[in-house]
Amino acid sequence: MMNFINDVIISFRSCFSRNATFEWFITVVIGLMVRTDNLGVTSIIRALYLKAEYMGLIGFFRSKGWNLKELTSKWCEIIRDKAPLVTLKGAVIMVGDAVKGSKEGRKMPGVKRHHQESDNSSKPEYIYGHMFGSVGILAEKEDKQFCIPLSMTLQDGVKTIIGWDEPTERQDSHVVETIRNAANASEHFGSAILLLDRQYLSVSALKTLDEAVAKGCQLHIVTKAKSNCTAFQEPEPNKRGRPRIKGESVKLFSLFDSEKDHFKMTEILLYGKPVKAKFHCVDLLWGENFTKNSALSSLNMKESVRS
Repeated sequence: MMNFINDVIISFRSCFSRNATFEWFITVVIGLMVRTDNLGVTSIIRALYLKAEYMGLIGFFRSKGWNLKELTSKWCEIIRDKAPLVTLKGAVIMVGDAVKGSKEGRKMPGVKRHHQESDNSSKPEYIYGHMFGSVGILAEKEDKQFCIPLSMTLQDGVKTIIGWDEPTERQDSHVVETIRNAANASEHFGSAILLLDRQYLSVSALKTLDEAVAKGCQLHIVTKAKSNCTAFQEPEPNKRGRPRIKGESVKLFSLFDSEKDHFKMTEILLYGKPVKAKFHCVDLLWGENFTKNSALSSLNMKESVRS
């Protein structure tokens, strides 16, 4: 195990311009592995008994001797070469999600007021804290699947931080950032399927996906549509006037009634147990421009049935 960890860490040497910076990187990684609490830099100092090295660690995180994109790219290459990845028809399976962590300090960078969409009554409706967007990839060992994180970044409330280095840089929504991070990661794995929850099905997400696909990215999104989601059928050719770019609108939720006789029964594995489910596939137009390059997705509508 120690030899494996050593080989992985040494693989990052090319990402650092100075040897001293790389040595601080090793210190941080080992500290994160052995720490017993989650209190930032002080946790690493306590775990490794570094005593008076607080400012040295702070200087590492602010150093320009390394680049986060290069580290993320190298990490994806390591996962591709060493991890037993789960594939479906040659495509790896990626998972994206966001988590909101509450913070007491209102003046901390990246802290802002967030709305909690969860139905859990134990969670407050609004909190002050950070929003982390993460992308992971599924791996399998001895019939057990688990998710290996590929990237996790602050994705909301960091407009000021971005402006420190790039004053003209614009902060995109966390939905766009997650799609973009997944697209960048998929460049190392080839064809990829990204699993997302329903908050990620938006026009901005589909436009970002279109831009990535136009650049050669082989990324497909599987998500749950909202109950009020609307798509469009393929347009029928018209004899006069400008060609139509979209057909009749389709409210997805209404298909459970109008197409109920066309649903097919199948058996899926859900949380380790076989469950019967009905599904129906429909090809519809999505996005904003409805051109031939827009995302033409296959909608899988599933209705669970007790086995």
